[in-house]
Formats: sequence, structure tokens, C-alpha cells
Amino acid sequence: MHNTTAEGLLNTCTNDLARIDNYIASIGSTSPASNFLTKYALMHICGTLERAYKIIITDYYKRFSHELERFIDKNVSDASLNATYDNICKVLKLFNESKSTDFKSRVHNLPNHERILLSFTSLNNLRNDLVHGRSMNASFLEIKKLYQDVSVIIIELDNVLQ
Repeated sequence: MHNTTAEGLLNTCTNDLARIDNYIASIGSTSPASNFLTKYALMHICGTLERAYKIIITDYYKRFSHELERFIDKNVSDASLNATYDNICKVLKLFNESKSTDFKSRVHNLPNHERILLSFTSLNNLRNDLVHGRSMNASFLEIKKLYQDVSVIIIELDNVLQ
């Protein structure tokens, strides 16, 4: 990846998920602790994806003008914009419609792009269920697979904004 900060976030999350996976394997997937670790993993993934996409966009556009930093911070970095495909496209379009179009095209040209986009939606639905007190019906391995799918979208964003 071109944005090393975002790459570091994704690598850290991947490594953390491997550690959680090992811990769940050692205590058993039916252990009550496994449920808490799965919920933690989901929140960690969603936070990582949000920070990564925002960092890629803000780092790219802050290079062009320090006068835009306040606008970028207010409308991207500090904005309440969860990591969703639509939010990423929306933020890109704020700055440059052709970058947004290029990003959409790259995502739609990915093998299994429909599954990848569905994975992004599923992650957000699971996150919303969890934060709104509803039950979350996904295993750690399912969440980990969703993350692996969605991280490809972040890599494509990085490729568009290099």
C-alpha cells in the first residue's frame, strides 16, 4: 500500500485477529469469553476500516493545501461517517467526482465484487446490531472472513489515491 499509516492499521488488525483466533481455539468457541472476543473483534475491525479509509483520504488531500486542513478534519476525520462503501464514495465525491468514479470502477472490477460489497454491508449491519443492543449472530470466523473481503476495498481506495 502507498499509505503506510493505513497499511499499519490493517496489519495490526490482521495480527490482532490472528491472536484472537488462537485464543478462541485454546478456550473453545462455546466459552462465554469467545462471545466477548468476537464482539471485540467486530468493533476493532469496524474501527480499523473507518480510520484507514479516513486516513487515506485525508492524507491524500492535505498534501494539496494546508488551507483545506480544517475543512478536511471537520468533514472527514472528525465526521461521524462509519466505514461503508457508500460513505467512502460520498467523501471521495466531495473532493473529486472522477476519483469517486475511478474507485467505484475498481471495486466493481474486483473478482467477487458482489460478495465483497455484501461483506461490507454485513459487517456494518452486525456492528449496528451490536451497538444498538440487538443480538449479533455471527461467529468469529465469519467476522474474520468479512474483514478479509472488505480490506480489499481499502486497498483499492489506496490505489486510487496514491
